[in-house]
Amino acid sequence: MNIKLIVLLVLMIVSGVAGFFGIPAMLHLQEALRAQPLAFLVIGVDVAMAVPAAATIWFLLSSQHALTATTRVAYRIIAAGVFFYSLTLLAQLALVIVLIRFPSISIGSVATSIIFAVPFILSTLELYIGVRLLTRQLGIRLKWMSIWVILASAAAVALASALIPHTPSPDPKDELITKILFGAVAWAGVFAAFATAGAIRIKNTIISSYHGAMAWLALALAATTFAILHEIVFRDTNLSSSSYSIHGFVLWPYLLAAILFMKAGQVFKEATFKKLPEQATYVDAVTYAAALVTDVRAIDITLDKLRQITANVKPGETPNLTADDKKTLLGVYRTIEDYLVTKEPLRQVTRQALRARLPADIQADLSES
Repeated sequence: MNIKLIVLLVLMIVSGVAGFFGIPAMLHLQEALRAQPLAFLVIGVDVAMAVPAAATIWFLLSSQHALTATTRVAYRIIAAGVFFYSLTLLAQLALVIVLIRFPSISIGSVATSIIFAVPFILSTLELYIGVRLLTRQLGIRLKWMSIWVILASAAAVALASALIPHTPSPDPKDELITKILFGAVAWAGVFAAFATAGAIRIKNTIISSYHGAMAWLALALAATTFAILHEIVFRDTNLSSSSYSIHGFVLWPYLLAAILFMKAGQVFKEATFKKLPEQATYVDAVTYAAALVTDVRAIDITLDKLRQITANVKPGETPNLTADDKKTLLGVYRTIEDYLVTKEPLRQVTRQALRARLPADIQADLSES
């Protein structure tokens, strides 16, 4: 595991412990929190959420220099989705602290629902828009990703959530607000589910260094979808009276999703150009350039020449290249380089930047021929 990710996970654990013990101590809330275990756990989870969310946003925004303009916009929208995702729990954290510290303050159920629902809906909407933009940038046309299809699905699921058997509130107004709140949660879940499906489709389409990054993003979105479904099952049904729900354990899947978003952000940042070692061969140079192509199918025919040359080379062996082989491979490299510079949909590539990462002897041969 990358050392930066280990450091971030340690910070997350430390911040979570601080949330459990440090913040309550500073606010002199120990006695109140002992009587309210749910609030105690909510504070710890919410504080711990801040680390992976901030790390994800930093990873995404600091890895834009090698991207096309549209891809940069998609990154920023996904980062905004993660921001609103964390804002949901941070708003919850602020509310819990205010209610415990100032018990005389009365915050209506309508206001509470708005505080939770609005950033949550914005979060999954932003994540969906970011993924949708990436599919369009890659030329992937998915009719089922249409906003109208998703809005219709979200509305149907939100209405269905009101019919889930549960213990009704004695106050009709509170019962209505509860149904609206969980309808909003279900609505957000549909956007998260469609974003997950879109990310999986991208992952299955691209065969490049971004493949792993999209796999982690799809996993994070799937975890978000699960966390939403998990919360509905345990809070909008008769299971809401279980100790599992009462003590706030329904929040943990959200923290898991945040950690997965952080991992996805890290892999996105690592999906940048890497300089080849000085002893790299012509085959390595072509393979390196091919790995930068988002969809290798676009250069598959060109790569047939590489396959012919390496057909009899065993794994781990250095190919014994003739002068004609090197000339052929230089031509293959130039074709791939032209594609990267003029047609690559995700990366913003220059010929100079590509060649600067090649060994000096290959650079010289490219300049001479």
